[in-house]
Amino acid sequence: MDLPAADFRWLTVRPPEESRGAELLLEPDTNPAADAYQNALCETGFPFTSFEVDDSGREFQRVSALGVKLTGEPFEMGIV
Repeated sequence: MDLPAADFRWLTVRPPEESRGAELLLEPDTNPAADAYQNALCETGFPFTSFEVDDSGREFQRVSALGVKLTGEPFEMGIV
């Protein structure tokens, strides 16, 4: 979905095969509080977004080949 929103655009993405599936909202990064929060999470290595997949290594390779820039490779977390 791509809609105008004042000086920005409301952008959401989802897999094309899941027309009624979950959407990922791409927020503008102009709020100083949001910027500080995201920077703090990145500096500590804490993920602020996560997704469940069957094979994280294969998915990492797939999205990397599509041009997605990731901050690190997948690793085992276990079940909490």
